Amino acid sequence: MKDRDVAVLFSLQHPLNFHEAAYIPLRRGKVVATRVEGNIYVIDFRLGGYLPLVEIEEDRRAQPVREFSQALRVGLNGSFPDNTGEHFARSPQRRSAAAGPSPMQLRSSSGQPLVEVARDEGVNFERVVGFVAPCVEPSAKPFFRVARCTTDDGVDVPLNDAGQLALVPEKSYRIQIVHYQPTAVEGEPTLALEVPESVNALSDVEIPLRSRYDVIEIRLFVPARDDAIEGEFVLTAGADDGYEVRMPVRITPTSAQQYRNPLFAFGGAAFVALPGIIGDGNVELKVALALIGGILLVFTTLDRRRRGLGS
Repeated sequence: MKDRDVAVLFSLQHPLNFHEAAYIPLRRGKVVATRVEGNIYVIDFRLGGYLPLVEIEEDRRAQPVREFSQALRVGLNGSFPDNTGEHFARSPQRRSAAAGPSPMQLRSSSGQPLVEVARDEGVNFERVVGFVAPCVEPSAKPFFRVARCTTDDGVDVPLNDAGQLALVPEKSYRIQIVHYQPTAVEGEPTLALEVPESVNALSDVEIPLRSRYDVIEIRLFVPARDDAIEGEFVLTAGADDGYEVRMPVRITPTSAQQYRNPLFAFGGAAFVALPGIIGDGNVELKVALALIGGILLVFTTLDRRRRGLGS
């Protein structure tokens, strides 16, 4: 199943099946690994872009949800979560994943596409929120997304093969967070960012959300280090039980950062040792070599202290 496309759906169900489940597409993804844990089949996938239903007036949004749900039930051929037929009699656990058609292939009763992805991810995010928000009880849990993570000069930070943000020591970064609420939320919710000990926050990491929509930028700095380390950023919106997003991070020093001090230290020790190897004579050369070695060792110590790595 590796590299197969994934569609993440919001499923609105009733525990006693008083009504058929409604499905709202949310995000795209790609399978990266699968495994079996006891009786559970685990699928790891990497999230991609948003997957909104077609744009439509707010008071008519029930129509595409109904048509999408019906088309998906047909396409899943019985493998939908609230199927109470033969499958449910054998195994009453509701399905949380199934193989089926791409949401992009599903059509309305008039033959029109039910999913429409815009080029602008901000537009897609707002449309997804517009469909999902009425399904959630009113609360102080705002909808938000991480729009970008860049260096100070605006270069996007890539994800490595493990899906981690790849950061480098001795650099500053900016995380841009967008929040959008179709209607005003209760109280004054906050957006909070928890950073690992290996990262310094240069701006407030707890921000009150006083408007229905905004772009928030949090500045970070990664101190010097000469070894790799992993951690995660944790974004929480709302109260203690609010929505939470975890972003895995790997901080990896460059080769120059990793080996600069050891090389200078080795060179300094070598220069200090050379006069004893040369033997008698040429006092000026011995003094010069010892002086160079001492300078390199002192530079190594001062450079490590300057970078906060100790002596």
